[in-house]
Amino acid sequence: PGKIEILDSASQWGGLPSASILEAINKLYIITNDQKYLDFAKYLAESGGSKYGNQVEQAIANTTLPYQWGSPKAYELTSYFHGLLGYYNLSGDSKYKTAAVNYAYDLLKSEVTVTGGVGCKVEEFNYGVREQASPSYNGARLETCATVTLLRFFYDVYLSTGDTVFVDSMERTLYNQLISAVDTNDNHEQVFTSYFS
Repeated sequence: PGKIEILDSASQWGGLPSASILEAINKLYIITNDQKYLDFAKYLAESGGSKYGNQVEQAIANTTLPYQWGSPKAYELTSYFHGLLGYYNLSGDSKYKTAAVNYAYDLLKSEVTVTGGVGCKVEEFNYGVREQASPSYNGARLETCATVTLLRFFYDVYLSTGDTVFVDSMERTLYNQLISAVDTNDNHEQVFTSYFS
């Protein structure tokens, strides 16, 4: 009471950036065993991730793809679903595992490009498997931050499901997106040559 709701604390993507801290809150609970962190994780999971449509319900329904859910920001959406999978491990509430696993398969079907990257429209999902070859879009593609988040998420989905399709995708992503973005010529002050790989 008297505090700002989590989805009202960010002006972009219906509050998704704020909800995307779920994985970190899960880890705080694991480290401290303090109930307030588990309660906050539950609150974040139950928020649905965005005011522009409940991302959890849409993933469970599995009738549309992530780019159609109203908050197609690649990094934050994947981070949120990674947090949902972790919250399932803490709470045992299987709907969150269902949502996360459905989301992971949806990414493979609609967003993971031939090189393994995501975020084919700057930092957003936009049916990347189709749009990756579109000559009509010439902006930045395949955000490196989303690539790293995808690798971490797919690793945990593999551990949760045992489906090696996620390991195969991780291998493609690692070699074609992440390693290829490393600056080997010392032209930049950071490890990666570009924000976009």
